[in-house]
Amino acid sequence: MKTNEIRAARIRLGISSADMARSLGVSDEAYRRKERGDTRIKADDVPIIAEKLQLTPQQVNDFIFDGKLPIG
Repeated sequence: MKTNEIRAARIRLGISSADMARSLGVSDEAYRRKERGDTRIKADDVPIIAEKLQLTPQQVNDFIFDGKLPIG
């Protein structure tokens, strides 16, 4: 899992962890735990993360699930 890539994309776009948390419907702390890799990111979160961070779902799949999540 390469959650540092998710964090880098978020920072590059100037999006706060609180903004990401709101998009996913979780607390800021819960999102930060996901981003650190302390808590798993759910498959349902992939499209939301991809859209918010201007990534493709496949990129998010590669970063979070090492490309093993069936997409599409």
